[in-house]
Amino acid sequence: GAAPAPLEWWRARARLDAALFRIYGLGLEEVAHVLAGFPLLDRRQPPLPGEERSTVTRDLVLAETAAGYEQPDPEVARLFGPTAGAGRARERAEAALRLGAIPYLAPPQGQHFSEWADEEVEEVDDE
Repeated sequence: GAAPAPLEWWRARARLDAALFRIYGLGLEEVAHVLAGFPLLDRRQPPLPGEERSTVTRDLVLAETAAGYEQPDPEVARLFGPTAGAGRARERAEAALRLGAIPYLAPPQGQHFSEWADEEVEEVDDE
């Protein structure tokens, strides 16, 4: 069959992450704490107007987690504080997607990646 469109894949990935959080019994506050541990995620994605960085993955996963618990779409400022942006998670995620943000995209981490890429692989002679 045909491959799913990227947007469908990202939404499915967010639903899967949300399901795993529910299986482990994590509530929205705990999910927010876990997601806060990935500050480099989305760093090259376009931020929402008036914000310094994108949070598209965080917002999408929070929205799907709340939906899985049949809870209302959470206000991100309630979970992360006033500097985390304004609005509800799903609204924010949808706005970010309209701006062209791509969830789950974490670029390689600078120095570590360049060190790895610059290494030469030694060939082993089995003779």
